[in-house]
Amino acid sequence: MRKRIVSFLWVGLLIVVTFSIHVSADEIYTDSGGKEFSKLSKAEIVQLLAENPETYEGEIFEEEPHTSVPYAPGRVTDEFLDAATGYLNALRRIAGVPPVEWDRALCDNAQYGAVLLTVSEFSHTPSQPADMSDEFYQEALFATSSSNISGGREPVEFIHSLMSDTDGMTIDPNAMTNLRTVGHRRWQLNPFMGKVGFGYATSNQGYRRYATEKVFDQSGEGCTFDFVSWPSSGYFPKDLFGRAVPWSVTVNTSEYGIPSYENVTVKLTRVSDGKKWEFSKEDTDVFGDFFTVNLDGYGIPNCIIFRPGEFDGTYEGWYQVEISGLDKPLCFEVQFFDREEADLPDPSRYFSDVMTNSWYFSAAEYVYEHNIMAGTGTGTFSPNDTLNRAQAVQIFYNLESQPAVTASAGYADTAGHWAINAINWASENGVVSGVGENQFAPNSPVSREQFAVMMYNYAQYKGYDLSAQADLTTFPDNGKVSSWAQRALQWANSEGLINGSDGSLLPGGTATRGQAASILMKFDQNIVGN
Repeated sequence: MRKRIVSFLWVGLLIVVTFSIHVSADEIYTDSGGKEFSKLSKAEIVQLLAENPETYEGEIFEEEPHTSVPYAPGRVTDEFLDAATGYLNALRRIAGVPPVEWDRALCDNAQYGAVLLTVSEFSHTPSQPADMSDEFYQEALFATSSSNISGGREPVEFIHSLMSDTDGMTIDPNAMTNLRTVGHRRWQLNPFMGKVGFGYATSNQGYRRYATEKVFDQSGEGCTFDFVSWPSSGYFPKDLFGRAVPWSVTVNTSEYGIPSYENVTVKLTRVSDGKKWEFSKEDTDVFGDFFTVNLDGYGIPNCIIFRPGEFDGTYEGWYQVEISGLDKPLCFEVQFFDREEADLPDPSRYFSDVMTNSWYFSAAEYVYEHNIMAGTGTGTFSPNDTLNRAQAVQIFYNLESQPAVTASAGYADTAGHWAINAINWASENGVVSGVGENQFAPNSPVSREQFAVMMYNYAQYKGYDLSAQADLTTFPDNGKVSSWAQRALQWANSEGLINGSDGSLLPGGTATRGQAASILMKFDQNIVGN
């Protein structure tokens, strides 16, 4: 396998070429979480969780709580709060929602609730112990009724348990409210939460360890999202999602409408073997296949919840989720991975935004593996982004392993440009020319016919056979082909590099990176000969 140097950084992103060879069907697969957040790579997720671990072994209390008369709330350390907030924010980042900050006033109130839980029922509305003052009880009741609560978990670890919402081994189907709402999770992933508070206390009875998490906050700025899911789309650590844990998808109603329990259906597909699970209002077994729609305001409302009953093993590899019965289809993919193996190459996929069922999947793999195209950073390929002239010449420069440049083209608009070496090299070797008046227009979109000319010129520079010529008169828009591009398009069409779309050649049309991957794979295989 031939390797080339690919190292063209621009504004923190790897910039690569885009172009079109055919127009795909509408891409209905999308990503969960805020559009302001890029999807994380495996390595980035592993690093994020390593820096913000689920466990905490430092000092918990600045002041020890007192869980008998005289009751005292105590106070947790800043270090504990930093650790808890860090882990929560790591989960929120994986889900694609903004971070939160701990608030001391919320934490002080949460301490009252944690103390109450040690001596009363494990409930959001525990009863008042006979020896507890009204003042203390009212402060504590306000905390428990406005918090996620957890029993029996270590410090910080309880945050992970609140994401599961499995109801444990409850035998009363009517009592399995967590499964029906996944409310704890939805509060923790609320995009509009800006502040959080944590309380913690221990005792020698009951669950022994009790935590309160103040989550009834809407002070955050939020984010622009289509949906928020757990597990989130893209790469996802399999240890964060057990076999009995329900899936949840909270939708933005402005995009998908209000989900209806009567109309919504879900199809879950395991890509490795095609195994499918289908969910609808018929699936009411809390111990088997389960489905519901919850419209209540746990963090954000309008949540679709489903879980396979009999599940053979743990989640491994790629899963596709397809939700019907909304205003438009909602589809996304999740790849579960082992954090301990995250540094190993993924033989089936490299980018979180290149779907296994997309028409450009194989091409994206090919150009990545052959260093023809790189990603755009953070484990993404950006298949729907558009090509400009600078990016176009950069691809040919990389095909040549970025040779030394001895001359300057002297364009007035390229001084200091990130692609200056590629522009100078391509100009020096006849691959590209300017647009007139000493201008290169590096940021202008490149058209299909312009790219055909660049490929033709590069093939000529390399000494490849250029004798093939297609008859372009079969295309109704042949007359729109510029005279300077006629010969190049005849050659590119004859070689199967640039084809028509809906019967038209579209010489002036631009295209996407996914489409570019396809043409460049064919160019490398058919013309370069690899």
